[in-house]
Amino acid sequence: MQNKPTRAILFDFDGVIVDTFEMCFEIKKKSFPLFSKEEYRSHFDGNIYDAIKKYAPNFTQAEHDDYFNQYAPKLMEILHVPGLESILCELSKNFILIVISSTNNESIHTYLARYKLSSYFTEVMGSDDETNKSKKIQIVFKKYNLMPKECLFVTDTLGDIREAAAVNVSAIGVTWGFHPTETLQKGNPYAMVSTPAELLNTIKNYFAEYDSV
Repeated sequence: MQNKPTRAILFDFDGVIVDTFEMCFEIKKKSFPLFSKEEYRSHFDGNIYDAIKKYAPNFTQAEHDDYFNQYAPKLMEILHVPGLESILCELSKNFILIVISSTNNESIHTYLARYKLSSYFTEVMGSDDETNKSKKIQIVFKKYNLMPKECLFVTDTLGDIREAAAVNVSAIGVTWGFHPTETLQKGNPYAMVSTPAELLNTIKNYFAEYDSV
């Protein structure tokens, strides 16, 4: 890959870097005992915070904080997706890597530091910064002087694909996270990958197509 320091790969956290679905579902079940896994997954068809407001309009900040108080220590016990670290290392040589997540910043920073992944990422943009991912991506445009086509979003949810598309950013759907392939395909991602190793060539192909236009 050519050296393109002014191009960015945006990574979702939960479900992409670390598989937290079962953990997150069990924590949510404590607040919403009637939740099924299918219903929980459906909350990620769009923005998760919009889904929570619709499902539980009286959900309080204290309950939100309690969720992350349970989430943070459990997160540290889960290894990142196998094979991902070497991919991040390689990508970081050529791209700005940024985490764009609905999880709170502290949990992400702590996890990346613990598993020695911090050096690969230029920035973490979690829920403390903004809950709308489209707006966070627009912040990236302005801060790093990037055009939409100079960014790619790597994600495991339909909602993220849709939020990226809202600001004209293409997405790569990964099949090892929260949403199955058939759900991700509803968002018409640029590509789908089933292993971290596939990311390198997929990203290379995307920018080769961009450069050829």
